Amino acid sequence: MRADLDTLYRTLQEVHPDLFAVAGRPRLDSMVAALHARIGRADSLYGLEFYSYLLPFFEAIGDGHTSLMPVGIPGDAAPSLPFDVTIPDDSTIRVRRNYRPDSPLPVGTRIDSLDGHSAREVIRRFLVWASGERLPFRLALQEWNFPKCYYWWNTWRRDYRIRGTTPDGTILRETIESIPFRTRWAEQKAAQREWPYSLEILSDTTALLTLRAMVGGKQSQAFFDSVFQELRERRVPNLIVDLRENSGGATSGGDMLLRYLSDRPFIQIEKGVQRGVPDTLRNLKKWWHKPHRARKRYTGQVWMLTSRYTFSSAANLSWAFKYFGMGTVVGEETGGLSVAFGNKRIFELSNSGIQYGVSTRLFYEVGATDDDVHGTLPDYPVPADEALDYTLRLIRQGSSRVK
Repeated sequence: MRADLDTLYRTLQEVHPDLFAVAGRPRLDSMVAALHARIGRADSLYGLEFYSYLLPFFEAIGDGHTSLMPVGIPGDAAPSLPFDVTIPDDSTIRVRRNYRPDSPLPVGTRIDSLDGHSAREVIRRFLVWASGERLPFRLALQEWNFPKCYYWWNTWRRDYRIRGTTPDGTILRETIESIPFRTRWAEQKAAQREWPYSLEILSDTTALLTLRAMVGGKQSQAFFDSVFQELRERRVPNLIVDLRENSGGATSGGDMLLRYLSDRPFIQIEKGVQRGVPDTLRNLKKWWHKPHRARKRYTGQVWMLTSRYTFSSAANLSWAFKYFGMGTVVGEETGGLSVAFGNKRIFELSNSGIQYGVSTRLFYEVGATDDDVHGTLPDYPVPADEALDYTLRLIRQGSSRVK
């Protein structure tokens, strides 16, 4: 395992564009030395135990794209919590979705303790599994991985003791049975097969375009062509683009959409820095895109909904949308930042077999600088789950903040 650790640290320094940006070299050097000492004291060391040793090290790097890949994925029959959660801050866990129709925990129930552990304790214990630049991003990762993390922590549990508070203030003390992970896998696979783009005509004046991931290719182009043809034919004056549950994907999908919304050339990523290649990707012509001709573009009012779950290429899309004045942003600051690492490459350690991802580039969204790093800031800051209703009220009132 010592050889794996040396290989890991050497690879990170050779590939990552700025490995010491967050923690600094002295801290990471010290952590590697401590890991060597810890490995030396172990009589024997298995891959999963070594994996657990590495988690705090990757957490310290502070880059959501540079992280350990999942190991020990639970089997189909392994016991799982029968619900999904949302974690809005470092002390609150709420039920977001139930897998049992007869669940005693209504959606929105605040879980105050789980098997005798407070919500704050559980969140802090699991944060080490979530590498990232900012706490909201890491909490979002924890939401997605919460059932697996709880399984790894308590593999023997077949039921769970929960104390909580329902949305109407009722205090609950329940013991609920697990479900097999196969139930989760089946629903997740079904969701992955669904096309992530959809259009809903809400009224004669408003349409809702929901993008749950960013996808490029001919199918996406055909979808957007049909969407904007329908909007032109119906003469719908307001379009809401919902990115609240979009964690990213293909940047080309965002370019396709923006060609219908922009009246001037636009760009999403202005610069990308790669180790050993000076000023890589700086202002390359191919990154600039021309809008469609006027007769094909959408000329109504455009609204974009964002949240802390809007990451990566979805965050890039929202930033360019606002930067070039294409419409009004409503919701929360995006989880994806204006200056961020990305373009992950996967490596595998030869002895332990552990896989890990390393960012290969540092990307700057258009107009972004190192002096002012943040996500896309909404014109109307409101909680994400209220953003759609708030936007509909703004439309009825005839309000907007387009330059």
